[in-house]
Amino acid sequence: MEQSLLVCQVGSHWLGAPIAQVTEILDRPQPVPVPRTPSLVAGLAVVRGQPLALWTLRPLLGLEPTAPRYALRWEFEGEVVLVAVDAVEALWEPTEPLPVDAWQGLVPASFRFLVSTGWRYQDGWLWGLEPDLPSKLALEVETSLHRRN
Repeated sequence: MEQSLLVCQVGSHWLGAPIAQVTEILDRPQPVPVPRTPSLVAGLAVVRGQPLALWTLRPLLGLEPTAPRYALRWEFEGEVVLVAVDAVEALWEPTEPLPVDAWQGLVPASFRFLVSTGWRYQDGWLWGLEPDLPSKLALEVETSLHRRN
């Protein structure tokens, strides 16, 4: 059996965040924009005196930017960030994931590096996010900055 997932929505996409990584759900975070940052960084938000980067997955999913409705406080190996989501649906105990070849081609190419597993969920698909999402996003930003220069 897989670990529990927090089922969230970004646009029309269902995403599963490993519950071991999500330590808090924040309602309507108020990020301060940071000039000259890539579109994946929605800004900085202060949570109990700690400034945290607020990441948005919308550009990787081909979606227009919007004000974040919720933010997941995501911790992995000492790194703490916020990840913006549009809705938080439920805590879910997944069954065995589908074979990679059954779902991988359905994930937008620009988003595949963040997805580890896939399941049928309600009337669509649910993509299981990698536990090390913060470091994968940081690497993506670093790579895109090097491409610009």
